[in-house]
Amino acid sequence: MLQELLKELATKNAELEMAKIDVDVKEQILRRFSEYQALEVAKEKVKQLKDKIEDRRGHIKADAKIEYNTTGEKKPAPGVVIKVGKRLVYREIDAFDYCQESLPAALKLDNWTFEKYAKCVYEVQPLDFVAIEGVLQVTIAKDLSGYLN
Repeated sequence: MLQELLKELATKNAELEMAKIDVDVKEQILRRFSEYQALEVAKEKVKQLKDKIEDRRGHIKADAKIEYNTTGEKKPAPGVVIKVGKRLVYREIDAFDYCQESLPAALKLDNWTFEKYAKCVYEVQPLDFVAIEGVLQVTIAKDLSGYLN
């Protein structure tokens, strides 16, 4: 049985190599045609535009965060929205020590269980070693056609 499977695999490997050669030959032939060259140029243009778009989105997000930190404005421009999430900040050893005494269900330390608990009690009786810090998220609208005037 093993020998048969190895033969089949070897056959498929050889077929794959022949198929790769066939693709390479056909691609070399197509490269001679101006339509193929135009297609490659168009593909490169699409790639460059995607890269520029991602670069601009990154700059917009960075500028929006700076403006939020300066002004507190959550809608710094039409199509751009700042969302402030929450993230617990604590030393894992402090959480582990606390859980040994008061929250054994979280003792691995199961960060998810501990953070759920710490968030729930934060408003009523916050743990002295846990802080909540803001986490900025910038959303840019997909339709930015209003900027094309």
